[in-house]
Amino acid sequence: EWMARRVTKTSLKESRQAIGYSPTIHGVWGCQQIVDILRPTEPIVCDWVHNLVQEGLWTRECNAYLAVSDEASEESFREFVDMLEFPKQAERPKPIRAFIKVLEQGWVGGHTRPTATEVLTFVSVVYFWVSQHTASPYRDAFLSICEIVALLQSAKFDTRSDAEVRRFGQKMLNSYGDYVRKSIAAHGEKWMPAKGHWTWHTILQWMRNGGVLLDTFVVERLHR
Repeated sequence: EWMARRVTKTSLKESRQAIGYSPTIHGVWGCQQIVDILRPTEPIVCDWVHNLVQEGLWTRECNAYLAVSDEASEESFREFVDMLEFPKQAERPKPIRAFIKVLEQGWVGGHTRPTATEVLTFVSVVYFWVSQHTASPYRDAFLSICEIVALLQSAKFDTRSDAEVRRFGQKMLNSYGDYVRKSIAAHGEKWMPAKGHWTWHTILQWMRNGGVLLDTFVVERLHR
């Protein structure tokens, strides 16, 4: 089952109980031979949308920026969206705070959790909206994490060889380092959430996997 690179949640739990460690790449620290033999599933890169946008760095930075910026009003966002054209009316982004609340809680006011594609469309619109605002430490930190999301999106189309994957991967790692510096400048060193390092691991796993990236939430991968 492990060699097939597929495992159920129940099997994962039973394996942890049986052998005393988590059978993932992070459960065999310092022993590359075991990693090479087990070839464990690397889950973080598969959940990059969840890790960044669903109660992750992007959502956290967005909420911090909305809380301090006079330019980040619902009316400003609505007017910006009204200037844009969308293939379907249903694809037009909802009010920004309401959408983030849906992301964090999953079910608010009768709305189901959006798909990964809808979320990434929303992130792109917010990215361009905030880029027009006055520079500030909070804005710079938020735009920097938006840039990482944009790079991950571009990486799927701009990398066709191992050399391009390495080059683009280094670009993303540099971008992450830039984000960390700007986030510290805005919030201080103790602000970074526990989930913060997952974005770094997402980039590394993407490079190890040869540039494979899935824009899905867990339920979309399991049921679609």
